[in-house]
Amino acid sequence: MKYKIIGDLFAWIFPTKNDRAKFKTWCKLMDIKKNVPLIKNNYKKTLKSIQNKTDKKVVLFLVNEVAKWKGQSLYDLFAQSDNYDPYIALTIGDFQWNIDKEKRKEVLLNNFAYFKSKNMDCVYAYDLNADSALDLSIFNPDIVFYQQPWKIPPIQMPSHVSNFAITFYFPYYVQNYGNFIAECSQELHQTVFRYYIINEEWEKLYKICFKYAAGEIKGIGHPALDLLQQNKDKKCNKNYVIYAPHHSINNFENFSTFMKNGKYILDFAKKHTEINWVFKPHPTLKYRLINDGILSETEINSYFEEWEKFATCCYDSNYYELFLDSKALITDSASFLTEYFCTEKPIIHLISSKSKVIPLPPFEKILNTFYKVKNINDLNKAFDEILIKNQDSKKEERISLLKECNLHQKNASLNIMQDINNLLGVTDERH
Repeated sequence: MKYKIIGDLFAWIFPTKNDRAKFKTWCKLMDIKKNVPLIKNNYKKTLKSIQNKTDKKVVLFLVNEVAKWKGQSLYDLFAQSDNYDPYIALTIGDFQWNIDKEKRKEVLLNNFAYFKSKNMDCVYAYDLNADSALDLSIFNPDIVFYQQPWKIPPIQMPSHVSNFAITFYFPYYVQNYGNFIAECSQELHQTVFRYYIINEEWEKLYKICFKYAAGEIKGIGHPALDLLQQNKDKKCNKNYVIYAPHHSINNFENFSTFMKNGKYILDFAKKHTEINWVFKPHPTLKYRLINDGILSETEINSYFEEWEKFATCCYDSNYYELFLDSKALITDSASFLTEYFCTEKPIIHLISSKSKVIPLPPFEKILNTFYKVKNINDLNKAFDEILIKNQDSKKEERISLLKECNLHQKNASLNIMQDINNLLGVTDERH
């Protein structure tokens, strides 16, 4: 609390918004580090209690955005086991705090319907009437998985949950850039019991930030890649071209190129309807454009509706089939670049001149196999070469590097489950 007050008082002395944010984050981490010994002790007691439990262990996946749901293969493993009962626990987080109560309720109801349609067990971790987060202890969980680190209700954070469950986290994206504040220095990262990332190379980089954390970071794979690996030999019928614009127009990442080329790409797609198009915007894009006063709700709705007239539009996490049955990806996003790289297909990478984020060394090699687009001339050239003439000069380079990186040879979900079984002393002969 002391450092939070310092952060609020003195952040104004820094020249840029980004510097102020970094300073306040550092101050908050100072407060968190003071509580790390207590959280560690909580986990020690909680783990021992769970190890002594003889009936099934309850697993909660805390989710607030279906578009970022990447835990299906892991959920399925828990559901198949005689030792666990998995549930999707739906809550509110991130930008949803900034929409009105009725829209929050609508989000929760839609998310519930999505998971129920897949015959998955769901509970509400949010009180729809009181409009407040529920204490997860009411579900008697033994294990809690977090979907993302952004703006989680305090009562659902690991610091509190550690009193009755052990907590786990893997990102909804594969980490690509060296933003250590976003990737491993937030409160969730520092207080979660286990943080799973893609491999040992990333693990070595991130362990620098985990010197004083309550938990441990382990590079044992990413569940997002499991489904791609399991279905990699599927034949392509549609050969989709996917346009996936990012939302970060005015924030520290500034990946977005939407205002520069979003309309241009739409117009190109409308002229080339012989191509099977997929429009897959970041789930926060529409909110960001409206909330920041960049476009009106009418303008952005009209843009989305134009795509809906002729393209397949994907607004949830069911894009693996689209990835596997695609021809190319056009994106300025960072979230699934490594995922798509594992399909062996070309990426037309839209690069913002405003973005100063530096790629991590393991990812930089992958980044160099993309077709980099910095302006409309680059975009025209890439579209003509890849989409019209069906040429892919970087194909052999990508395939060779993919084999070298060994990203798609791991079953991350199985590795995670085995790690948890070892922690709890559970024997599961099927896995």
